[in-house]
Amino acid sequence: MQWTSIWEAAAGRTSGSDDNGLFEIAQAARREIEAARAQFEEVHDPDLVDHAIYRLQAAERHYVYLLREARG
Repeated sequence: MQWTSIWEAAAGRTSGSDDNGLFEIAQAARREIEAARAQFEEVHDPDLVDHAIYRLQAAERHYVYLLREARG
Protein backbone atom coordinates (compact mmCIF):
# COMPACT_ATOMS: atom_id res chain seq x y z
CA MET A 1 0.00 0.00 0.00
CA GLN A 2 1.36 3.42 -0.89
CA TRP A 3 1.71 6.29 1.59
CA THR A 4 -1.01 8.36 -0.09
CA SER A 5 -3.57 5.57 0.13
CA ILE A 6 -2.59 4.88 3.76
CA TRP A 7 -3.14 8.57 4.53
CA GLU A 8 -6.48 8.63 2.72
CA ALA A 9 -7.67 5.48 4.49
CA ALA A 10 -6.66 6.85 7.89
CA ALA A 11 -8.23 10.22 7.18
CA GLY A 12 -11.37 8.71 5.64
CA ARG A 13 -11.15 10.87 2.56
CA THR A 14 -10.54 10.74 -1.16
CA SER A 15 -7.48 12.18 -2.84
CA GLY A 16 -9.37 15.27 -3.99
CA SER A 17 -10.12 16.65 -0.53
CA ASP A 18 -7.91 18.67 1.78
CA ASP A 19 -8.29 19.50 5.46
CA ASN A 20 -6.50 22.80 6.28
CA GLY A 21 -3.26 21.73 4.65
CA LEU A 22 -2.87 18.64 6.85
CA PHE A 23 -2.53 16.46 3.76
CA GLU A 24 0.34 18.61 2.46
CA ILE A 25 2.05 18.49 5.85
CA ALA A 26 1.71 14.71 5.85
CA GLN A 27 3.22 14.54 2.37
CA ALA A 28 6.19 16.57 3.60
CA ALA A 29 6.52 14.21 6.57
CA ARG A 30 6.50 11.24 4.20
CA ARG A 31 9.24 12.85 2.12
CA GLU A 32 11.26 13.33 5.31
CA ILE A 33 10.91 9.62 6.06
CA GLU A 34 12.19 8.80 2.58
CA ALA A 35 15.12 11.21 2.96
CA ALA A 36 16.00 9.77 6.38
CA ARG A 37 15.92 6.22 4.97
CA ALA A 38 18.18 7.26 2.11
CA GLN A 39 20.59 8.87 4.57
CA PHE A 40 20.61 5.73 6.72
CA GLU A 41 21.45 3.57 3.72
CA GLU A 42 24.37 5.82 2.72
CA VAL A 43 26.21 6.49 5.98
CA HIS A 44 28.96 4.32 7.44
CA ASP A 45 30.35 6.37 10.33
CA PRO A 46 28.86 5.08 13.62
CA ASP A 47 27.93 8.58 14.79
CA LEU A 48 26.16 9.32 11.53
CA VAL A 49 24.37 5.98 11.64
CA ASP A 50 23.00 6.92 15.06
CA HIS A 51 21.91 10.30 13.71
CA ALA A 52 20.21 8.69 10.71
CA ILE A 53 18.35 6.27 12.99
CA TYR A 54 17.13 9.08 15.24
CA ARG A 55 16.10 11.13 12.22
CA LEU A 56 14.16 8.21 10.74
CA GLN A 57 12.44 7.42 14.03
CA ALA A 58 11.46 11.06 14.53
CA ALA A 59 10.10 11.33 10.99
CA GLU A 60 8.07 8.15 11.38
CA ARG A 61 6.63 9.28 14.71
CA HIS A 62 5.71 12.65 13.22
CA TYR A 63 3.88 10.92 10.38
CA VAL A 64 1.99 8.65 12.79
CA TYR A 65 1.02 11.73 14.82
CA LEU A 66 -0.36 13.35 11.67
CA LEU A 67 -2.36 10.21 10.86
CA ARG A 68 -3.90 10.32 14.34
CA GLU A 69 -4.73 14.01 13.88
CA ALA A 70 -6.40 13.25 10.56
CA ARG A 71 -8.61 10.65 12.18
CA GLY A 72 -9.82 13.33 14.52
